[in-house]
Amino acid sequence: MADVPKHRGHVVSKAKVNAFFPTLGNEDYNLSASVKNYRSYFNLPGKGFTSSSGSERFYDFVIGRVHFFMLDSNPREPKGVSAKSAQARWLKRALASSEIELERGGRAPSAIQSCQFGLSRYMRWPYKKWGADLVLTGHAHVYERIVQGGLTYISDGLGGGGMHQFASPVAGSKVRFNSDFGAMRGVRAGKQAHV
Repeated sequence: MADVPKHRGHVVSKAKVNAFFPTLGNEDYNLSASVKNYRSYFNLPGKGFTSSSGSERFYDFVIGRVHFFMLDSNPREPKGVSAKSAQARWLKRALASSEIELERGGRAPSAIQSCQFGLSRYMRWPYKKWGADLVLTGHAHVYERIVQGGLTYISDGLGGGGMHQFASPVAGSKVRFNSDFGAMRGVRAGKQAHV
């Protein structure tokens, strides 16, 4: 964060709503001032959105008929990262009370993936049972789509940095890619999300 200039002024001030929804990453925690910089730089979920969490470390927002939940999965998260943590209890309540047709369990390190880098087994929360329709992650520098227990998990971390290698495919792995950089585009059609 220290190397990211503040983009303020006429460009940001004219935006009617926020279009950038970050979460703290391991590099933010690894640099001593970065968490403070993150919290002072961003106002999340941002202009035009409200959140039920009362936190900028983990929060939710709605775009159209899609409800996004952004999680802080770093073990240094003060509210915890276990399935019984304050953060998890918030997510469970928020998913249960959501009136939106498609809930996306937002950004979290990969709890299930074939790449060993960034694998965070402690984040294997019961997302499906709590009401999530999709879990998106981005820590590992790979793309992988996995379906387990009726829930789709997508790891999409090919936006920068060196690419990571895959190990043997985990159960339910449908697509794996790590040979070039890229981004993911999601489209909602009815009650289905296509990514």
